[in-house]
Amino acid sequence: MPIVVPELEERFLEPPGWQWGTFKNKQGCSLRFGFISPKKPVAITVLLPGRNEYAEKYFEVARDLLKNNLAVWILEWQGQGLSQRFIEHYPQRCHSRAFIRHADDLHAFIEAHIKPSGTPILMLAHSMGANIGTRFLHKYPGVFAAAAMTSPMFGIPAVSKIPAAAVVSFVLSLLAGKNYAFGQKDWSEDESESDAVLSFDPARSKIYHAWLRDNPELRNGGATFGWVYNALASCRFLQRPGVMESIRTPCLIGVAGKENIVDNNAIRIAVSRLPRVRLLELPESGHEILMERDDTRNQFLRAFLVLVRENLKTA
Repeated sequence: MPIVVPELEERFLEPPGWQWGTFKNKQGCSLRFGFISPKKPVAITVLLPGRNEYAEKYFEVARDLLKNNLAVWILEWQGQGLSQRFIEHYPQRCHSRAFIRHADDLHAFIEAHIKPSGTPILMLAHSMGANIGTRFLHKYPGVFAAAAMTSPMFGIPAVSKIPAAAVVSFVLSLLAGKNYAFGQKDWSEDESESDAVLSFDPARSKIYHAWLRDNPELRNGGATFGWVYNALASCRFLQRPGVMESIRTPCLIGVAGKENIVDNNAIRIAVSRLPRVRLLELPESGHEILMERDDTRNQFLRAFLVLVRENLKTA
């Protein structure tokens, strides 16, 4: 079924020259990706989306990166976007396997589609995508010339204090964790009026739900117990001694001052352990830094371009 394009400003729509493709992971599951490139890119930016996100949300970001002669690729994680879902009969349930397997999917994808070009590769990751991206940096060093992250999910305040054993018991008792966690449900129109403010930009804050209203196949609802368990397990892995310390990739990490999704304290602890990192505090930002008002958003994008220039010199 073709995607229905919502009534949005031109800057939020598919840029001319954008292409789509599919990639099969080692388990034979189909994952959707999109990409666009100038004639002679100085580097390739791989966008790693957050939980429940899809490629269309990042069209404006892609346009901005193109203006700076950067190619853009985005892979939709299994379980969201138009990538194959984990639970066939309940496709909206945001489920997951171990996050390291998402990182393995990303590695296979890069090896097959991006690395053969020989162009330097950059990471630009958000929230859950930054957690997966950090797992990638730890397991597959040397692939990315630099990595930038917005609101990385290194801790989840709402569930971080739940004992691991309690989560495991839920996972084992509730259909292998495929049931919705408490309070979670399918996407609905009401979600667009949620109390959780993710962006203070009037136009950008509407992009996510605009595509979902017109395209049911893009929709994800709340998280399953399995997703909660695997998210916590991945956060705890990154908190192990020696994990962050081993990552030598130059990093930029943006922290939202008005964060209400991830744990900023966990982010700052991670930053203190990373050998090569710049922390960018954005006090007026909600969780969605790349969807924020121009002054906040541009501050992060400028810092990202500085990171790119500094590290392409030695790539």
